[in-house]
Amino acid sequence: MTREIPVNHKPLYVIAAALTVSVPGTLAGQDLDLGTAYDPLGIRAGAFRIYPSTDASLTYNDNVYATKDDTDSDFIAVIGPEIDVQSDFSRHAVGFNVFSRVGRYFQETKENYWDYGIEGDGRLDITRNNNLQGSIAVARLHDARDDPEDDATLAESVRPVRFMDYDGRLAYNHLFNRVTFRLTGIFDRRDYRQGAGTADQNDRDRNIYTGLLRVGYNVSPRINTFVEGLYAVQRRDVHRDSDGFERDSNGWGARTGVDVNFTDLLFGEAFVGYRREYFDDSEFETESGVNYGVNLTWLPTLLTTVTLTGGSDFEPTSNEDSSANFETTIGLRVDHELMRNVLIGAEGGYVRSDFENTNVTDNRFDAGADITYLINRHFSVGAAYGFTKRDSDDEDDEFDRNLFTVRVRAQL
Repeated sequence: MTREIPVNHKPLYVIAAALTVSVPGTLAGQDLDLGTAYDPLGIRAGAFRIYPSTDASLTYNDNVYATKDDTDSDFIAVIGPEIDVQSDFSRHAVGFNVFSRVGRYFQETKENYWDYGIEGDGRLDITRNNNLQGSIAVARLHDARDDPEDDATLAESVRPVRFMDYDGRLAYNHLFNRVTFRLTGIFDRRDYRQGAGTADQNDRDRNIYTGLLRVGYNVSPRINTFVEGLYAVQRRDVHRDSDGFERDSNGWGARTGVDVNFTDLLFGEAFVGYRREYFDDSEFETESGVNYGVNLTWLPTLLTTVTLTGGSDFEPTSNEDSSANFETTIGLRVDHELMRNVLIGAEGGYVRSDFENTNVTDNRFDAGADITYLINRHFSVGAAYGFTKRDSDDEDDEFDRNLFTVRVRAQL
């Protein structure tokens, strides 16, 4: 099971990859070898395995509110219990995940948060050549201070914005000899909550409905080329927001790509295409741009893993006069097994947020490194450093930030 990382726990770069579900006749993603001798065994419960774990970390943040001037620093302690359950069926699959993240600041206590959620997913194998896959998730999360939707000029006077995130996905996959077929439907809802000291967030509530149709051809057992079309509709709960704009929109996209799996060498997918977005408000012009996505893993040696991720697409926004945020991301991470129980990693990334219908563009750069010491299958300790710099046409949105973290993990 894969779970979307809560907003405040995103990695140093933002992953903007397309929905990936396995297709009959193509190879599924592989588990990486790093540290597998110390993987948890889990708890056997009939045809299921239960994997409970808890993370605890202490982070020093030298710019809590992600502001350009008059920065505030603080320590934050985070504890994150989690339970992951996976089936062990000969056919079909089902699982679920429950997580919680509690963050407590030492001085800036109004920044305290509690995120939590649950996700379930499954696969129904109809025949050898077709299946149904689906997932559903509900989570309470919050806007991080480095989110471009967060108002930096008000950050120190208001609490972080909380919201409920509802996500549902269903995909039908079919293999016709060498031709693969996938039809996917996605529903995503954000319901923002107005807490004490925060501004009205009702005009940010929205539903997004997305449909995708992919047709591919297996050039070989390890290479699948494909073309894909998508149609997406955004509907806000409020007809006009506080600035007087209608932010409902709809759009389409077309792309072509390749899905590869060379055992012990390279696997993942990449695509490139074109996106066009239409807005209900006459003040907003129709927007378009190159749409791409990449999620590739390269194993140059048995001890080293290189991961390239990124993408570009229109994201909802409520920023002043902007119709949408056309966000482009790229990130590179390298993991290496220095010793059998010592793992090191480094990553870097770039995020460009282009707020359409305005002259504002943000450019964000991230870099970081981490080390993990695996004591045994049940306990590990680690440390990490992260640096973020954002440049913007709006000087109030610029900031630099350093994060220093130590952590411990317990698992069964």
